[in-house]
Amino acid sequence: MEPERLNTYYNVGSTTNVNAYPNGVSPYGVMDMAGNVNEWTADDFAPYPGSDAPSDLFKGKIVRATNKKEFDIVPTGGSYKVLRGGSWKGDPFSSAVFHRNFAFSNYASDFFGFRCANNSNVTDKKSENA
Repeated sequence: MEPERLNTYYNVGSTTNVNAYPNGVSPYGVMDMAGNVNEWTADDFAPYPGSDAPSDLFKGKIVRATNKKEFDIVPTGGSYKVLRGGSWKGDPFSSAVFHRNFAFSNYASDFFGFRCANNSNVTDKKSENA
């Protein structure tokens, strides 16, 4: 990771405009694929196909106090959604496109965000003028 190419590891202290790191652009011209904010995805947090990870790891849980000094981790019946890419608060490991994190979809944070995208038909200008 080259911190000067993305907003991560508290080097700014908040989010930045999408075009703030032009040297970190992907080969496809996409900005901020890593750093700035963890991006929500539509995917449920589930084991990858072929994984032998226990399915309980992927089920929603909360911490509930049982008294002033003890707590239990209890299932909620809900599921987590996947976050990708790390944030401005992230460490070098979590500020990578391949990094997968999770949270409940109703959670909010100053280091969670989303990407607006659409499929567009790109027309070759040369073929238009031919």
